Amino acid sequence: MHAVKVRNLIIKEGMPAVCVPLCAATPDALRNEAGKAAVSADMLEWRMDHYEEASADALGKGALVIRETIGELPLLATFRTAEEGGCRSISSSDYHALYAALIERKACDLIDLELTQEEPVIRALIAMAHDAGIKVVISSHDSAKTPSLEAMTGRLRRMQQLGADIAKLAVMPQDELDVLRLLEASVRAHRCLDVPLITMAMGALGTISRLGGETFHSAVTFASMGKGSAPGQLEAVPARAALQLLHEARER
Repeated sequence: MHAVKVRNLIIKEGMPAVCVPLCAATPDALRNEAGKAAVSADMLEWRMDHYEEASADALGKGALVIRETIGELPLLATFRTAEEGGCRSISSSDYHALYAALIERKACDLIDLELTQEEPVIRALIAMAHDAGIKVVISSHDSAKTPSLEAMTGRLRRMQQLGADIAKLAVMPQDELDVLRLLEASVRAHRCLDVPLITMAMGALGTISRLGGETFHSAVTFASMGKGSAPGQLEAVPARAALQLLHEARER
């Protein structure tokens, strides 16, 4: 696995980094939330689809509010569409425009692009981001089911082919075997891909996948400070303690 360096954080194998999502709707609430989350996070994710105004200009200004608050902590900017479990839908042209505005302002350190977006949009934004020194997470979210093992590994492989710096996959298990299939997909993808992975089974059934990243090769876990951005997210402080406990057990 190739490590990815973002500011002072190196995303790689080992104990997963803790990423805390920001879901505030207004600038003042966003500043307050970012200040509290920064204390317990290795990086932050701004869920832009939760923001009150989704224009490129408003989101660019919102990202700068976060940066003023968090200093050198890495920031991942994400607009999760309704089709993948987010708060709202957006046209392909607006999707391109809002990310392009963030990239031009260098208002974040990483961007999250959905694999289901049009390929020309993905490729154009990846090129812009890399030219600006911004890393790219390509993601796939299935909030209703867990796809087949072949489908999951195929999605992760496609993300690397498109030029992702990090490949992310989140699925919704219906039973314990679905969780095991997600974990197997993560291991299999790790063996044949070069990029760091972020993989998880959502909901209560998938909790083990959010804590077992060091064993199953997920380099980042998402944990909340209050309101979470996806089903099954643990609180950041106890999640970090559990990750540390598992890491120390592996090191003995």
